[in-house]
Amino acid sequence: MNIIKKTINGLVSLIEGLKVTISNGFQKPFTLMYPKKKEELPKISRQCLQMNYKEGESKCVACKICEKSCPQHAIKIETEKINGKEVLKKYTFYPEKCMYCGICTEKCPFDAISWNQNFDMASKTKDQTINYKRNS
Repeated sequence: MNIIKKTINGLVSLIEGLKVTISNGFQKPFTLMYPKKKEELPKISRQCLQMNYKEGESKCVACKICEKSCPQHAIKIETEKINGKEVLKKYTFYPEKCMYCGICTEKCPFDAISWNQNFDMASKTKDQTINYKRNS
């Protein structure tokens, strides 16, 4: 008698599981066919830092406020003197160090950096993560 009861309970649970599986099989999938289709992100999302430009030139004046304010040291700015003035030579953003707090963009008085919607930052070389490099 005990074997028959266990068999019936097993069949009932199997049927309940199959009902869930079959009902999910007819629903619209939650996934997107990435990279052909990309999900629309909210405008306030923080994905990657970008350098802002005005009339073809970077807005950055190499004041290094963003570099000093970053708690994770995810920003590195290299400068050089040209005609006695500090000029931006190379601006590097390290996304693997960034905690996406936004302090750097809030502190920048020149609106030189901002967040963009680019979340697929994969690259084959480390040099491709450099956002700005002045041509010498």
